[in-house]
Amino acid sequence: SSTIDFESDINHENFPDDTADQFKFFVDQKFDELKEKAGLSVAVYKNGLLWKYAKGKADSSTNMETNTPILIRSASKTFLTSLILKQIDNGLYSLSDTLEKVLSGNHQYKSLDKNVINPNATIEELLTMTSGIDDVHDFRSQEYTITQTGPNWKPSDTIQLVTRKFTSRGTYAYSNTNSHLLGMIAEHASGQELNDLYESELFTPLGLKAILLPQDEAPSNIARPHGDRSNYGGTGFGDLSEVSSWVKNWYESTGRTSWAAAGIVTTAESLAKWAYELFSINGVALSSNARKTLFDSFDGPMIEIGGWPQQYGYHATKRTMFLSTVDLEVYGHPGGGGGYISVFYYSPKLDASISLLANSYSDTRNQNELQWQLTHRMLDEIGQQIFEMLSEEITPKELNEKQIPSSPSKPLDTTDSMENHDLGMQASLNNLGLPFTIDHEPNGIMPMGETINHPPPQGHPGIDFQWNFKEAQIIVALDGTVGDINAEVSKFNGDIVHILTVITGEYGVTYEVVDFLDFNPNLKIGDKVSYGTVLGYPQKVETGDGRMIHWGFGKAKPSGGVANPEGVVQNYFMTWECPLPYLEESELLRLERIWADAHYNHKDKYPDLCNGFYKLQD
Repeated sequence: SSTIDFESDINHENFPDDTADQFKFFVDQKFDELKEKAGLSVAVYKNGLLWKYAKGKADSSTNMETNTPILIRSASKTFLTSLILKQIDNGLYSLSDTLEKVLSGNHQYKSLDKNVINPNATIEELLTMTSGIDDVHDFRSQEYTITQTGPNWKPSDTIQLVTRKFTSRGTYAYSNTNSHLLGMIAEHASGQELNDLYESELFTPLGLKAILLPQDEAPSNIARPHGDRSNYGGTGFGDLSEVSSWVKNWYESTGRTSWAAAGIVTTAESLAKWAYELFSINGVALSSNARKTLFDSFDGPMIEIGGWPQQYGYHATKRTMFLSTVDLEVYGHPGGGGGYISVFYYSPKLDASISLLANSYSDTRNQNELQWQLTHRMLDEIGQQIFEMLSEEITPKELNEKQIPSSPSKPLDTTDSMENHDLGMQASLNNLGLPFTIDHEPNGIMPMGETINHPPPQGHPGIDFQWNFKEAQIIVALDGTVGDINAEVSKFNGDIVHILTVITGEYGVTYEVVDFLDFNPNLKIGDKVSYGTVLGYPQKVETGDGRMIHWGFGKAKPSGGVANPEGVVQNYFMTWECPLPYLEESELLRLERIWADAHYNHKDKYPDLCNGFYKLQD
C-alpha cells in the first residue's frame, strides 16, 4: 500500500571508508558523463556489510534517495522462482506437472484459449522459458488499453492478450506469459493472491521492503519512469507517466500487464539483500535442496539477455564476468523497459551481491547516442568495477582461479632468451600470421590510418578485412595467452560479438568475431592458444550481406584495472602499431597480393595498408 516505509529496519555495518569512496567514484564517473538520465540507486552487500548510494532525480522536483522505491521490471521474476520452488518443497505440485494438471479446477485457466496456452506445458518449461507459449506483441490494440484501464482486472485478462498459437516445447523463447501462468499457479495452489504470498513468504521473513503492482498500490514517493516521450505521445526525454494521458493511474496500468513478470517495486538495498538470500548457500530464501535445483537449472545454451551472452535457468540468469584478476560466475536477472532499468548480481566466489536500479530506459541502437544514455551495459560496467575491487581484497589462493600470467611483459615463449627480449621483441617477433586461411581470403580491406571513417590524427587503428559471406573462419594469427575477452551486441543484427586480445610477450593481437562460443565454449582468460585455432566468423556490416573483422596489433600494457577511454575495464591497454614488419615473409607477400585486388573506395587517398599516423618509414 502507499503507506509502506521503504527505509530498511535493519542496521548493517558499513564498508571501510576507502572502499566506499572507491565504489562511489565508480558510480559518479559513469553517471556524471551521461546526458540523458534521471536517477540511480546502487547497493553492495557482503558479509553483513552494506554500502548504498543514490544520485540524480526520482522526479522533476525530488532527489533520488537510497530508500526511494523503484520498479525493477523483470528482475521481479527471481522472486517468483523462489515462491514456486517453496511450493514444490511443500508438496503442492512438482516441476514435471503440466498446466492442465495443476490448473484444471481454476476458472481463469478454463477461460484461456488452449490453442494459445499449451495445456501440456510443464512448470519446469514455464520456468526456463521453453514452453513454446508466446508473448503479447500488440501494445497499441484496444484490448491492451482496456486491460490496462478497465474497471476490473484479473491475471487471465493479461494472458488473454496473447493471440499467436503456441509452438513446440523445448526451445528457449523469452515470454512474460510464462511468468503470469506461474503466478496463477502459485495463487491457485495456495488460495492467496500473489502480493500476499510475497509479503508473508518472502518480504517480511527476509526483512525486505517491497510491493507488487497492481495488487498493491504504488507508493507515493516511487521514482518516476523516464525515457523517450515520443513513444507515449510527448516529446523529448522526460517523465513518461506525465504524458500517458489516457491512463488515470500509470502504475496500476503498467502493473496489470507487468504483474508476476515485472511488477515488483523495491529499493537497491532490498534487491542486493534478496540476491544474497536467494543465491548464497548462507541465504534463507530457499531450502538447500531447492537451491541445488535452481543451480542445476543453468544447463541450456547461451542466449542473449540484458546485453550479454548468458545461460537461462529457472527465471534467473548465469554468466561469466571476465575480470583482470579472476573469471567470476554471477547469477541474477536483468530488467528494463517502460522507463526503468535494473540489474543485480550475486557472485558465489566472493559471496557478494550488487544491485543497480535506474528510473530511465533507452532502447536506442545508435552507438553514438548510447554513450550518453543510461543502459544495461553502463550499469554492468559499474558492477564489474565493484566486483573487481572486491576480488582484489581476497587472496589468489582463496579465489582458486587460473590467474593471468603475473608478469605479462616477460615473453610467454620461454625459448626466447632474455637478451633477445631486451633488444625489443621485434627481433624475435617476425612470425605473425594473417587471421584467415588461404581458403577464406577477404575481397575487401579498410586500411590502417584512414581518416574518412575514423577521426584524425591517428585514424583507423587497425585493418578491417571484409567478405561478402559469413563462413570465413577467423583464426589465431600468433601463439599466445588470452588476455581479455569481452562481448557486445551487434547493433546491425543483434549477434553477440566477442572481442579477444591474445598476448605474446609485450605484444597483443585483437580479434572481433561472432559464434565464438560455438567454437570455444570453454576458452578463458589465461588459456594458451596456438596459431590456426578457429575463433569464430566475421561480424555483419551495416548494410547488405557483407561481413568484416577489425584486426588490431600493437604493444599491450597491463591496465591495473583502470577503465579504457570507452569506460570498459580490460586487462590490457593497447598502443596500436602497423603489423606489417612483424608478419612472416610469406604472409606479408600474401597480404600485399590480397590488397592489390581488394575492394576499397579510397585507395587513391590511402594507397598503403598502413597510412598517415601509422605509415611505415622507409
